[in-house]
Amino acid sequence: METYDLIMKIRAKTGLSQNDIRKSLEALQEIIHEEISAGRDVEIPNFGKYTVVSYAQTQTIEPVAVDTITEFNTNIVNEKLNLVDSIISKKTLNRIPKHIAHHFQVIPVEERDDVLVIAMADPEDIEAIEFLKKKINKNLEIRPCTQKELNYILKQYV
Repeated sequence: METYDLIMKIRAKTGLSQNDIRKSLEALQEIIHEEISAGRDVEIPNFGKYTVVSYAQTQTIEPVAVDTITEFNTNIVNEKLNLVDSIISKKTLNRIPKHIAHHFQVIPVEERDDVLVIAMADPEDIEAIEFLKKKINKNLEIRPCTQKELNYILKQYV
């Protein structure tokens, strides 16, 4: 229900003018806002309860420089792959489970010896890279890709 609808229903039940109803509603909103802003709860029986809720303060996390990624035996190669119309083997796709690939927007592309080549829409997503490094237990070679390419390969998961 929108404000106008509420005003019309109140008008039908009380016979008050639209202007008087609008002023009353605005005053009610202002009073509730003042009380909540002062840290006090407002409870109107059979109407509603407005409670001040406090949340824990969030911590600031210092960003990690991209060049520190090399400490994790991870190599970011700025050379793009052309993944349009590419078919990735099931064995390679299974190196990163489907739900993880979707969550981190990453796809395994090729596996060589102790290196897994992965493509990412955001190759500087350090959280994703660290997670994958631990999960896969292999050196990573990271290549940028477009969202279109990523979506094309994600559809290959069964």
